Amino acid sequence: MIKAIEYASFASEVLVLPAAVTKIQSLLNDETTTMDDFANVVEYYPILASQLLKIVNSPIYNFHGPVHSVTRAVKILGTKAVYDLAISYGVACAFNGFDKNTIDLERFWEYSVRTALFSQYWAQHLALHEPERFFTAGLIHNIGELVVVIRHPETAVQCARFTINEQPWETRNMEYNLAKF
Repeated sequence: MIKAIEYASFASEVLVLPAAVTKIQSLLNDETTTMDDFANVVEYYPILASQLLKIVNSPIYNFHGPVHSVTRAVKILGTKAVYDLAISYGVACAFNGFDKNTIDLERFWEYSVRTALFSQYWAQHLALHEPERFFTAGLIHNIGELVVVIRHPETAVQCARFTINEQPWETRNMEYNLAKF
């Protein structure tokens, strides 16, 4: 039976962040850095740039027209949010090698981004300290699912089949598989 600590250890072994995260982190630590510097790094990574534009053009920000410039998106979201997004991008890259039929990765990330945006919105609405940290928490709240996908893809496939009307403990086969954990 695998334990949560073993999943966490496995995740730390698998999760090697790409250069984008390191570059953005070094920009955060440099007081002479401009928003254009952040935008230049983000533009170098098309997936990261598209995710940034997707977030800034989401209904939560409710702009009158679409934002097409990465520089403008960085200015709107702020450097901390860009760093948080880069971390999620890094996590996605680390888990890029698994079978795409195991889970719907696009749905997974859309759900994560949506959770992040709502978390930040409510933190701002409730005037909580550093609402950006709630964005990060929402973004990575379900990262353990990706570890399960890699370690036990058959269990992840079974879990993905459940609906709101059918819970895992209501299925005899799942009881056996969950007992392996």
